[in-house]
Amino acid sequence: MEFSMELGMSERVRPLVEAVREFIRERVIPIDEEFQQEVEKGDRWTLTDRQNEILEGLKAAARAQGLWNSG
Repeated sequence: MEFSMELGMSERVRPLVEAVREFIRERVIPIDEEFQQEVEKGDRWTLTDRQNEILEGLKAAARAQGLWNSG
């Protein structure tokens, strides 16, 4: 018996994946260094005010683009 399974991306999912990749390239990567530098300013287990600001900004941008799954 021969069995084959296609595990590629569906045409329905492909635009979403590209939108997420673009969001990461355009919004997340450019701010990553600043976010990481904030780790050195305080407790590594607690986010600084700036880290929270960065995260909330990214969440809002992701929501605006329909990329945030709120549950």
